[in-house]
Amino acid sequence: MLLLLCIIVHSYVPQYRRLRSCRNTDGLSPSFILLRALSTTANLANLLILPTAYATVGHCRRDYSPGRCVVELVTHWQIAADWICFQGILFLYVRYYGRDEVTSQWSPSSLQSPEIVQEEESSSLGNTRTATAIIAINVILDVLLLGPSLFLNINIPIPSPGYYNLMQIWSFTTIAVSTFLALIYHCPQFYYTGTSKRVGSLSIATLGMQTAVYFLLAVSLGVRYGKLEEEDPWRRYLYAFNIWISYLITGFQACVLLGECIYVAYVLSAPKGEQDEGGEAPVDAAIGEQTPLLASRPDEAAG
Repeated sequence: MLLLLCIIVHSYVPQYRRLRSCRNTDGLSPSFILLRALSTTANLANLLILPTAYATVGHCRRDYSPGRCVVELVTHWQIAADWICFQGILFLYVRYYGRDEVTSQWSPSSLQSPEIVQEEESSSLGNTRTATAIIAINVILDVLLLGPSLFLNINIPIPSPGYYNLMQIWSFTTIAVSTFLALIYHCPQFYYTGTSKRVGSLSIATLGMQTAVYFLLAVSLGVRYGKLEEEDPWRRYLYAFNIWISYLITGFQACVLLGECIYVAYVLSAPKGEQDEGGEAPVDAAIGEQTPLLASRPDEAAG
């Protein structure tokens, strides 16, 4: 469990390095980043309100020693680590958002052109507004998702049947939201990578590690919180729609995105010239030993 926690954190390191080295967000869809951030928030909110996890927190407050409590809550640390690490990705994305456009437009001649300078200023203003909107939407929805789950965890044990019914309703809501986001948040990146035909700042190493990480996390959560007991219909429901379903979907879609990025980076970007059976590129028959290495300019030829 603790090893999986370390692997989750380590899987984000290549993406951090990629963004800091490229210093732009080329190749990353803003919708993908925002929806992925919200998905990690929904998963954390879902875990906090699961009956089994909720009961574990109650035992930690009353019965367990600090050491055992840390071990029993390791799943909480795993989901929280995934949430914190991707919030860091969101921060770097907002920090570097739009820099690829500014870099591509910069040239010595553009410094002399008032029209291009004005266009760059308006583009920079638009990028700032977009980045601010991404942060604002993420913060507001984080509060709306995490706030009720944290509030419902204050009263342990459950004070009344009505309070328990409220917890059930909110648990159904977080399960539905996390599953829905897991289904859709990769779609903008699929489209963005497919149409742009480039990987850009998206780290293939991170995708490769997280494909395995999310499958392992789904198995871990399924074993821990997905026990099927016939006498407990609530537990049967969780067996079908628990948080592990979201991570299983995420792992599958991360695998698809990994394959798409590998195809774009290593197949579409490969040289178009076909090679012969010996593995060497074909040579033009018109080129011989007497062919000059540097072509002469037209004015020299005329002279």
